[in-house]
Amino acid sequence: MRLPALLCAAATALLGLAPGAHAAAGDEAPALNVITTFPDNPFSLVQNGRPNRVVFSFSHPPGADRALVLEEITGAFLNPAKRDGQRGRVLRNMTTTRLKDVPIASAAAQPLQVPFDFYPEFKPQSLDVEFRAKVLDQGNTRRYNLPVYRGTVVVEEPAPSFFDLQLLSVYVVMTTALAGIAYVVYTQYLAAYVRPKAPAKRTQPTQPAKPAAAHHDEWLPPQPTVRTRRQAAAAASRRK
Repeated sequence: MRLPALLCAAATALLGLAPGAHAAAGDEAPALNVITTFPDNPFSLVQNGRPNRVVFSFSHPPGADRALVLEEITGAFLNPAKRDGQRGRVLRNMTTTRLKDVPIASAAAQPLQVPFDFYPEFKPQSLDVEFRAKVLDQGNTRRYNLPVYRGTVVVEEPAPSFFDLQLLSVYVVMTTALAGIAYVVYTQYLAAYVRPKAPAKRTQPTQPAKPAAAHHDEWLPPQPTVRTRRQAAAAASRRK
């Protein structure tokens, strides 16, 4: 009688542990197949100040049936002379790209390809980079921060171009500054020497004043001569 009772108790214990084991397996970080490619930089050469693209291909491993959703991708530039956990290991974090609940396809389906652009701002050197993906498990509503790539890139300066917008802006600023300096020097030091002399004013010869016109009375109307009778008589007596 004891043997059947023991077998029954063992079976009950196994059935009670099975859900716990399944839950523990579901709480573990999911496994993903991730292929990382640099389509524009096949030799991991990245250029300063310009977008450098990396493409991630996500897929489930065979036999995985967890409903996973990709939420965001981020990365960081790492100091190759430091180890993980040491101060100064992370040089600069990259800008995070947030996605809107993109489901990760199963192993039999087409892999999910997600591009990610990052912009280095360092002097030419070799740096370590790390990219991580935040994944949501819709089964247990937990989020996992999974490493998807770690490697080395070589930072280099882009080839100079005359039509580069950055160089054109530098040319404009330098030209404006030089023009301002030249204007200040000219107005402060050279204007007095270069200023042309004013021509001497020509004096107009003074013309002699014209003599006053002779007085002519011809234009005056004749005035009648009035003689009194006495004057006329006196004149007549003198003639006699």
